[in-house]
Amino acid sequence: MHSAYSNALRHLVNRRALSADEIAQSYQPLGYGIALDHLSDRLNLMTAGERYSAEAIETMKASVAQAKEDLKAEDADRTAVYAAVMDEYEEFMEGTPANLSFHVVSDLHTSSDASLNLFETALADMNTVNPDAKAILLAGDLPQNGKPEEMTKFYEKLDAGLGEKTEGVFVCMGNQEMRGPTSSQWEDRPAGVNAHYPIISASCLENNGKYMGEQTDKVYYD
Repeated sequence: MHSAYSNALRHLVNRRALSADEIAQSYQPLGYGIALDHLSDRLNLMTAGERYSAEAIETMKASVAQAKEDLKAEDADRTAVYAAVMDEYEEFMEGTPANLSFHVVSDLHTSSDASLNLFETALADMNTVNPDAKAILLAGDLPQNGKPEEMTKFYEKLDAGLGEKTEGVFVCMGNQEMRGPTSSQWEDRPAGVNAHYPIISASCLENNGKYMGEQTDKVYYD
């Protein structure tokens, strides 16, 4: 129906039967209505939980339904009606404040100054989006080859970019770090430890020591 209506308007424009202002006046309520229909669909798919309570979801649904009715009034300020309900929706989407929030990063594969600078930018963005994050988890494949010099540069960027409220830093080794420069020759089920593993283990212990408290003799936490 919406598509047919839009096509009909387009046909009238091509025939120059309606002015641009008349088209805008006719299409505006339809456009807002379509947007609110999509919003209703998203709300109907939501499941109540800790983030969004059943009461909050139902209240938002009622607001959208009322906005649809308000759009139909001949003297309605449709732009104001739509803007008001979207403001309410943005506030609704914030949900119940989380008890704990933290950042998760993985597969950075930093191997150059350019990629390290992107990591620096990402940390700054995360701190802007969520300055209250209490921790950051870095889940492996961070430097591309796990070379000591790559690890040093990576940790320099990490240390400099941590948020003011970051209390925990958890760094895990990935397969890239463990395999090292010989990653392409790595066996899926090696019989022994490759020559690079002692190097990367020592590097992780050295760099992670500042975050791991008293546990400084293991690569991973107990």
